Amino acid sequence: MNLGTVKLTELPALYESCDAVVMPSLLECYSISYLEGMHFGLPIIASDRDFARASCGDGALYFDPLDARDLAAKIAMLRHHPSLSAGLVARGRSRLESMEFSWEEAARRYVAVLKEIAGAA
Repeated sequence: MNLGTVKLTELPALYESCDAVVMPSLLECYSISYLEGMHFGLPIIASDRDFARASCGDGALYFDPLDARDLAAKIAMLRHHPSLSAGLVARGRSRLESMEFSWEEAARRYVAVLKEIAGAA
């Protein structure tokens, strides 16, 4: 089901109504949906692709996005193994906490990259 645009004020209620975040993507440059799922304490089922692993690490259950049966099996695993789901949520929250930094830190990193680029030119 494609919900279309969801207002930021509606996101908490939307995530709280879900059992998991399932991302059957073949190609992405970056998706904040993984991080939102971690923030709202949901297990994540993601395509076994580098972009998803870079965002989720060990905080997701991965499936072959070209294999519907693999996706169905992973959904069933979460449904029948609450401890697996709880472990994914805990690892996701831990990963999210390790990623958090202040706007000052973000600006410092951005300026450092710009200086590096300017120095290389």
